[in-house]
Amino acid sequence: MKRKRDNKTALAHQRLDQPSKTQIASASKFAEGLCLKKLFFVFLVGSVLGSFYEEILHFVQTWYETGVPVWSLRRGVIYGPFNVIYGFGAAAMTFFLVRKPYKWWEIFLYSALLGGVIEYMISWLQEFFTHTRSWDYHDLWLNIDGRTTIPYMLVWGVLGLILVKFFYPLISHLIEAIPV
Repeated sequence: MKRKRDNKTALAHQRLDQPSKTQIASASKFAEGLCLKKLFFVFLVGSVLGSFYEEILHFVQTWYETGVPVWSLRRGVIYGPFNVIYGFGAAAMTFFLVRKPYKWWEIFLYSALLGGVIEYMISWLQEFFTHTRSWDYHDLWLNIDGRTTIPYMLVWGVLGLILVKFFYPLISHLIEAIPV
């Protein structure tokens, strides 16, 4: 009888001093699954890549229109190469489109709609709260109240498809490889 109590006491002390096998297995990956930590990293990477995308797009457009290559910094914040609109879009697309296995055309369609809604909403919120506009698409074909356009929504669809099918699996693996 005393031996059983000693074993229970030893097991209790072992549990307090050392993590169990299940605790070790669950703590072996950082930000496993689709969680807030992983969405934050997707937001950061999307913000940086979105900033570079804007800079390259502006470079090519200026070079095409004027024949002069002009590099400009197109950032959404004061410090760092971040464009938070792209980060927010990447995090939202990841949150809504990674949780369920969609076909490629569904991802494209939902990304286009989600990107257009986010772009419209952010433009509207900026104008409502600050009475300013960072972009105005009134002069572009198929614009929606000058806040977004159908062709830009198609670009959002392509970017969302690339994000969900190629980029997210890679970055998810890299994020989970971060030591706990």
